Amino acid sequence: NVPLARATVVSLNKMINASVKTIGEILNEFENLESTLVKVVNPSFSGSSTFSGSIDVTDNSGMMTMFTRSQASFAGRDLPEKADAVTAIVTQGGGAQLMQLSLRNPADIENPTGGGGGSDNTLPFSEDFGSGIPPSWTVTNTIGTRSWDGRDFNDVFYANMSAFSSGDILDVETWLITPAFDFDAQTGETLEVIIADAFENGNPLTLMYSTNYSGTGNPNDADWTPIGNEKIAPLINNSGTYDNVYESSGVIDLSGINGTAHLAFVYSSQGATVSTTIQISDVIIK
Repeated sequence: NVPLARATVVSLNKMINASVKTIGEILNEFENLESTLVKVVNPSFSGSSTFSGSIDVTDNSGMMTMFTRSQASFAGRDLPEKADAVTAIVTQGGGAQLMQLSLRNPADIENPTGGGGGSDNTLPFSEDFGSGIPPSWTVTNTIGTRSWDGRDFNDVFYANMSAFSSGDILDVETWLITPAFDFDAQTGETLEVIIADAFENGNPLTLMYSTNYSGTGNPNDADWTPIGNEKIAPLINNSGTYDNVYESSGVIDLSGINGTAHLAFVYSSQGATVSTTIQISDVIIK
């Protein structure tokens, strides 16, 4: 019963290493593992067709419950039957004796198979940043150190970036890169982006795609093609303070992309001259 107002954020976007445990070990060591991150290898899933609610996670050592609130952005996604591994938080819920796992994001299920998958790189796809920037996305800088981060205000979640700092403009270029998508698996793909901005003094945002980016490393080592920026640019139009008005890009045509590709939202302060705040609340690919 500790009020949320007493909690203080002391760090964001830190990498937490999961302890590899069997389900039997988790059950036996629950008091020591509670609220820590664990990885279970070769799990199977059953008990539901989606992530929402309580499902059973089983390995060779036993079975325990994995619970996802119905309000989670991925609650309605198809539940896979098996995976190479699942990473989750050991939690206690519903009663003092109920030991369970809590999934952070479907990207924490490695190589899901069967049951419709649930992976982040299948279409249709949507991301509302309700759990921050997903681990399946890449955030990397080619200039400076200020980078995209996940935030929320009045129950609206978004990826945020601004080059403004204590009266100065930082020299920065930071990339927010999606997982890879197979654009040969279907036709007629489209993108919609929902964006708010503030303190506009230029447009720092460019949308691009690459078919040869590896998913890691310096994105400048890959080839990138701008796309849809005639739809993005008109949304960067609020020279005043935060108005929390989110605007849609409308339909951006992605049907010309062939093969497997990543999309990237690139924020550049253009040599420390542009500091507009950009907030992306939704990325929707159909």
